[in-house]
Amino acid sequence: MATTRMIQKTRDSNLIALEALPHSQSDVGSPLGPESFPLLDKWNSPRVNIHRTFATFWSFLVMGVNDTAYGLESYYHLSYTIVSLVFLSPLVGYTIAAFLNHRIHYTFGQRGGAIIGPACHLIAYINCVHPPYPVLMVAFIFAGLGNGQEDAA
Repeated sequence: MATTRMIQKTRDSNLIALEALPHSQSDVGSPLGPESFPLLDKWNSPRVNIHRTFATFWSFLVMGVNDTAYGLESYYHLSYTIVSLVFLSPLVGYTIAAFLNHRIHYTFGQRGGAIIGPACHLIAYINCVHPPYPVLMVAFIFAGLGNGQEDAA
């Protein structure tokens, strides 16, 4: 049957053979044969992927927390409408990151972008000391810039 897959281990443990699948002409010239494909990594194999997976989860948690604005209304004594402008600040930073990502990756590489993103988040944490409201808006721009860099890295 053409829809049934039989998985057969070959001599090399990193390869599997898929049989009963239609073959294309371009697969015939492969040195491994038309029915051999490399195995894909899993989240827990090899073991270093476990750390990578949890680091990714942590970065998504940090990006989500950076978009919150708890208690601003009561602390700064502002209306709900003015406080809601805080949520436009990360949009500005994310848009700036969209325009700069190619240049940053071309100049510094993927690791450069992966360093700039958390650095922007650290700059954004100035709002822990309760700065004036305009400074807070700029800090959230840096948070958006950091989110954009981490998404691109």
